[in-house]
Amino acid sequence: LLEKESKLLEIVRLVGMESLSNGDRLILEVARMIREDFLFQNAFDKDDAYTPLERQYGILRSIVSIFEVAQEVIDQPEFEFATLTAIPSFAEIARLKDKLQWTKDDYQKFQDTLRAEISALIA
Repeated sequence: LLEKESKLLEIVRLVGMESLSNGDRLILEVARMIREDFLFQNAFDKDDAYTPLERQYGILRSIVSIFEVAQEVIDQPEFEFATLTAIPSFAEIARLKDKLQWTKDDYQKFQDTLRAEISALIA
């Protein structure tokens, strides 16, 4: 996804974001989440310098859930990309690394909420 993102960003620089399909916009958003919300770490923050594997998996699995579910609905005629980025769980992804006490079950509940919110966009 990150490699595809770099190619899409080149297209955006040349012809603008409007030229991208919803699928390409989704790739850009998910790749941004991976870069900014998953890979980025602050070495000077005691909580962020070391992230337990369970939390890393929960965050990455949540990002992948967005990608998987959005791919299922993105080609529906009634789907509008702006509605995807406006759902509450979409913004919550950026704050997952601050959820220090979350368990595997908490991440699963969050992913279920994500799936429900995205599926509701075309209902």
